[in-house]
Amino acid sequence: MLNHGGTMCDRMALVMVLIFIFVSVTAESTHGCIQSHDLHGISVDCRNRHLKSIPSDLPQNTTRLDMSHNSISRIVKRFLHLPNLKYLDLSFNTIKILEEGAFFEAADLEELYLNNNELRLDSTTYPDDVFQPLQKLQMLHLHNNDPRSEGTYPEKAIAKLKHVQELKIDTFTYTNFGPGFSELTSLKRLVFGFSQCKLSFLYNDTFQSFQYNVLIETLDLHLCPLTRIGPNAFRYLASLKNLVLSNAITLTPTEAVSAMYGLRGKNLTSIKINHIFQLFNLKIGLMNQRILDKTVVANLKDVCVERFEMINCKLLWFDSSILVDGSTFASCIKVIDFSGNDWLGDPKILFAISLMPNLVSLNLSDTLSMTQQSTKQRLVEICAISFPTLGLTLPETLVYLTLSGKNFGCFSNVTIYNGMSMKYMSLTYAGLDRFSSTVRGLHNLSYLDISGNNRAGISSLLLASFPMLDTLIMSDANLDLGEALSEVQHGLSFLPHLHTLDVSSNNLRMLSVTSFEGVPLKSLILSNNRFSTIPFDLSTTPYLSHLDLSSNSIAALSTTEMKQLDALAVRNNLSLDLNGNLLSCGCKTLDFIIWLFKTNVRTTAENSSCAKDDGAVTNTFYIYEHYDEIWKQCVGGFWLSVSVVCYAVIVLVTIAIFVIYRRKTLLINIVLRMFGFKTTKEALKRKDFPNDAYIAYSENDYQYICHTVRDHLENQHGLKLFLKDRDTIPGGQIAEDIIDGIDSSWNVILALSQSFLEDQWCRFIVNRVVYSSSRMPAGSIVLVLFEDVRRADIPPTLLNVVEEKQIFDMEKYRGEEGKLWQDVCQCIVIPKDK
Repeated sequence: MLNHGGTMCDRMALVMVLIFIFVSVTAESTHGCIQSHDLHGISVDCRNRHLKSIPSDLPQNTTRLDMSHNSISRIVKRFLHLPNLKYLDLSFNTIKILEEGAFFEAADLEELYLNNNELRLDSTTYPDDVFQPLQKLQMLHLHNNDPRSEGTYPEKAIAKLKHVQELKIDTFTYTNFGPGFSELTSLKRLVFGFSQCKLSFLYNDTFQSFQYNVLIETLDLHLCPLTRIGPNAFRYLASLKNLVLSNAITLTPTEAVSAMYGLRGKNLTSIKINHIFQLFNLKIGLMNQRILDKTVVANLKDVCVERFEMINCKLLWFDSSILVDGSTFASCIKVIDFSGNDWLGDPKILFAISLMPNLVSLNLSDTLSMTQQSTKQRLVEICAISFPTLGLTLPETLVYLTLSGKNFGCFSNVTIYNGMSMKYMSLTYAGLDRFSSTVRGLHNLSYLDISGNNRAGISSLLLASFPMLDTLIMSDANLDLGEALSEVQHGLSFLPHLHTLDVSSNNLRMLSVTSFEGVPLKSLILSNNRFSTIPFDLSTTPYLSHLDLSSNSIAALSTTEMKQLDALAVRNNLSLDLNGNLLSCGCKTLDFIIWLFKTNVRTTAENSSCAKDDGAVTNTFYIYEHYDEIWKQCVGGFWLSVSVVCYAVIVLVTIAIFVIYRRKTLLINIVLRMFGFKTTKEALKRKDFPNDAYIAYSENDYQYICHTVRDHLENQHGLKLFLKDRDTIPGGQIAEDIIDGIDSSWNVILALSQSFLEDQWCRFIVNRVVYSSSRMPAGSIVLVLFEDVRRADIPPTLLNVVEEKQIFDMEKYRGEEGKLWQDVCQCIVIPKDK
């Protein structure tokens, strides 16, 4: 029971603590400052509150106070009432004066930031004893305050900072560190490296005040506009471990290295002289300032330093004479980085690296061979003489080697001695397109970058030289040409430990689906190619956890690919990079867009650009948010088409049923005739009729028809006509003669005049012609309208069996009578039985 009661009490206490922490974290003072609780006390954030003084209602147990970016202009006496304060940030205010006694109640302060104010470096701004209470202060930033180029330091005030370990302070063009700095016995890090550094000259006695009691370990001068450094400028910094001279844009390489003379006999951790001499953007000119000859590098010979960097300094030459037996530099150095220079030599440095017994990393890459074209041009110049074999002896400790742009294409074989420790090697843009064989001696290499080399030098034999490879990078290697890709795919079979493969920027369009079968890849980078889909079978890479397909031509993934990716996500927490692809978000790819948001695959395409079916560009997030609306638009068009088709089918079926019901016998007849089941005779032809045409006319038109028309049609055009007044027996049956005349003629010509239309027998002729039209071929009835007949006078039943082209109006042929009957003749003689 006691134990149970104790447990309940512990739980209640824990709940109270949690409630207290929650209230503390979310609490705000009346000035809008945000308070939060940590293990050491209260942290108060009063940034950007337009405050002119420190709030008086802050908790007494405040340990951190950020008052930066406010409007405080003066630090008055006893301005702090926070006895437990350890961190105070007053940067980015407008402070001009520090009153004496300002920090009387800040004895526990360990970090003080007064940078970016308006504090001038003089005794008026900094009273002699202003820092006296701060005996626990370890870090003080006073930089970016005094814009003057000339001045002196408030030595007496600075002398009180006996426990400060890091000091960041403004400088002058000619800076003199007086006796006050000799009292900074705890100072380890002196920083002048910031954007407003004005230090231009370092004389031999600049740091003399630091000679005995001050043990500075780090001197940071980066971004200072140094132009002159005395050879003994650093001699008084006996404990110096790290020297930074980077980004001194006016400092020449020879000046910087010559200044190392003052470091002889010292043991340093690092010297960084990166990105200097940048004011002059020259590839040629000032050559003597860019060549570190034997005399210049001799200043480094007796300096013991573990790391030496001169990155992007426009170096042309670093003499190898420093790498000789007995050289302190050679025996101590562990890391050398000369990358990013316009390197031309000294070539012997590559063969002298074995004289550096502790060397771990060497980077001699340059900027002249960063493209395949420039590499090829240099190969023509350098490889005029063929070197069949290169033997290179390395220090046994060497792990990292970067020789980009060194043109190993001149050699057919390379043998490395003492390379068992080598893990990382970069030979980018090294002209391997002329490299024809293998590399021996690097069996333990785990990282290889051979990007920028032409496809011809990347063979399966070369890859087989590195059986322990974990990472292989072959970007920008023209693998899309020739047999290069098949060589690489074959070479991968010799790499049983390969986990990362990068073949980006090779203009590849396709791969074999089994390209990576048997290779335990975890990361595959195929970016900046021309793939339109995943170019290999995902089932052959069961360990894959990262796939980069960015900047390709992928519009969407198939259902099979999405399922395979989901399976890999469950197994390996797969990430997929599709950035830089213009995805499709049309009706056919909506499922793919939804998959991007709901899959377990970690994708980078949740807000990528995509193109709709009409070509408009939007983004995937918009499509996902408006999916229902877009889906209805897509499906609505389809179902509307289906509905219209179905309605049309229903209408057609209904009409067909109605027609079948009403015309069943006719339809049966048509079908039977289509299939040849008919008993009627074949249609009559011209040879079955003795006459070409029967001419029907009224008695009033006798003279014109029997003389004029007959002459035109029979005498001039050779037709055989049936004329009732010539070809019938007088006194016979008129009706029978009309029927016999029509039935014995191939065509019928009706000469329609007003008297014809009024004649009873002529109306009988019209009816007989209409009746006989069913057996007559189309176009067998010709109407000739006399001038006294209007088209409205023509019997409608006659118009139903006469084609428009068979109607001739004599009025249109006025004065051309011969032409009229010639056209009529043409209608009669045109074949109608074809």
